[in-house]
Amino acid sequence: MSTSINVSSMRIGSGSTEAGNTDWKPYDPTSTIPGRGIYVDVDTSQAGFTKTPNYVISLCGYTDHWVLTGTSAIYNPTPTKFRVYLRFSYNKPGQEAPPLTPSQANQNKWHVTWIGIEP
Repeated sequence: MSTSINVSSMRIGSGSTEAGNTDWKPYDPTSTIPGRGIYVDVDTSQAGFTKTPNYVISLCGYTDHWVLTGTSAIYNPTPTKFRVYLRFSYNKPGQEAPPLTPSQANQNKWHVTWIGIEP
């Protein structure tokens, strides 16, 4: 299925969080379940969307982001923000990876780039 849209009637915005200084937070830091991770709420308010746009994201960084899951999943999108959760993709019982930390993410310069299209 394809759709043709008149570009003049759309609002397009883009941005990124800051490499090495993204506001990552631990999620469920008291859990004993392997695979705990981190999340960030990405502020898109400067794009001026009036309706929730279609967001497309990419996780960028200098190293090791290939071992993660959640790198393109968007949660709780609104016209002014969305959330991204990350965790290690491999966690075999007895061989669990340690939880991700905000410090580790920023040391690896992990950051989110995004584009939003509001029809």
